[in-house]
Amino acid sequence: MARRHDWIDEETIRKQNLWVVEFSPFAIHSLRVLGWRSAGLLLGYIERQLHAMPSPYGVGRRMGSLSDNMWRYEVGNYRMVAQHDHKRRVITIVFIEQRGRRLMDEKDDDDLG
Repeated sequence: MARRHDWIDEETIRKQNLWVVEFSPFAIHSLRVLGWRSAGLLLGYIERQLHAMPSPYGVGRRMGSLSDNMWRYEVGNYRMVAQHDHKRRVITIVFIEQRGRRLMDEKDDDDLG
């Protein structure tokens, strides 16, 4: 179950044709592992580049030719992978990792619930 991070109320989102950003449990855990400074950098990027833009497709890269709804965003040393639902205008951040280093081990996956 993804958790929403709403910066603006639903009526404003509809009027301005904005995208809603949700976070998977894995992405939320990754943000906690990163610490407040790095998490702030990533959340600021999400707010400025994904949430507030009419189209988030210009700032990311599509992952593979067959995967139209999976996108990769690079912010400093971090990589975010997101799934786009164009009909609902929802971006779900699937996971976040530091390039060259995994933030979680496979054994930590059981702790996510």
